Amino acid sequence: MDFFKIGDSVDDFRFSFGFADKAKAAAKVAGIAVANTAIFAGKAAVAIGDQAIEQKKRLEEEQKRRQK
Repeated sequence: MDFFKIGDSVDDFRFSFGFADKAKAAAKVAGIAVANTAIFAGKAAVAIGDQAIEQKKRLEEEQKRRQK
């Protein structure tokens, strides 16, 4: 999943008029920021998990070599 573009939402906030429009636009910006943070955390967790699996395989191979 790609990140959401926040630029249009920031423009909507900047050019909105009145309290209700500003609040709705601010909530949209905050929602996109939270969603992007969650996407980043998920991608980072997957990358860290993949690296941990690779490291574990390397350690197991090294232990097998030393036992011979």
